[in-house]
Amino acid sequence: MKYFVMFFVLVFMSLPTLAQLLIAPTRVIVDADSPITEKFIVENTSDKPIRVEIKPIYRPLKSNHSRRLDEGIESTEDLSEFLQVSPPVIRELKPNQRRVVRLRTLRLPANKPDGEYRAYLWFAPTVLSASEEQGIEPATGSAFELDFIINSYIPIYAQRGDTVENIDIQCRNGELKLLNHSAYQFSAMLTADDHEEKLVILRQTEMDKSFAKETKIKVNQGERLIHECIL
Repeated sequence: MKYFVMFFVLVFMSLPTLAQLLIAPTRVIVDADSPITEKFIVENTSDKPIRVEIKPIYRPLKSNHSRRLDEGIESTEDLSEFLQVSPPVIRELKPNQRRVVRLRTLRLPANKPDGEYRAYLWFAPTVLSASEEQGIEPATGSAFELDFIINSYIPIYAQRGDTVENIDIQCRNGELKLLNHSAYQFSAMLTADDHEEKLVILRQTEMDKSFAKETKIKVNQGERLIHECIL
C-alpha cells in the first residue's frame, strides 16, 4: 500500500496542468448608467480539447485580514443579476483555439445609490474525453482522471457617481489598520521597509496587517503619499 501511495503522488505531481485558460481582459470597470457589451478573448492553452461554462457570479469577501464594516453590504453590492453572458457554454475549445465571449452589463435600477458594485465572470473548463469529442455520450461507470481543473474569475465592477475616498489608516503596536468607509474600493501601494505590495480594499471594508515593530510604513497612490508611520 505504501508503494502505491508513493506511485500515486509521483504520477499526480508529474502530470502537466490541463484545462488552462488565457483570458483577456482580466478586469472590467463600467459606468452603472451606461450599458455596454464587453468582449473577452478566451484561449485554450492546454494540450486537450475542453468545454467551458461561463456565468456571472458573486463571491463574498473571504480573508483572515479583512472584514466588512456593513453586515448587509454583500447583498447591496452584488452585480451578478445585471450581467448577461453569451455564449454561456463553449461546447468545444481545441488546443490553442480562441473564442470570443460577450458580456452585456445592464443599467442598474434608479434606486441603487452611488457607489461601486461588483461580481465575477466565472470560467469553468472541463477536459473532454475522446468519446465526447466525437459527440458520443460518456459511458456510465467509474473513471480515474488526474487532470487539474482551474477555474478563472474575472472581476467586474460597475460604478455610479463620482468616486469618493474615505480611508482611515492607523499604525500601532506592530499592526497596520486600514478602514475604507467609502462606497468605492481603495487601491494604493504599500511599502514596509523593503517589502512592497498592492493594496485593494473593497468598499466599507477593514483590513489589518501585522509587521515587526519599528517597521517604516508608506502608503502611496502614484507619486502621492497617503500615509507614513513607524509601527
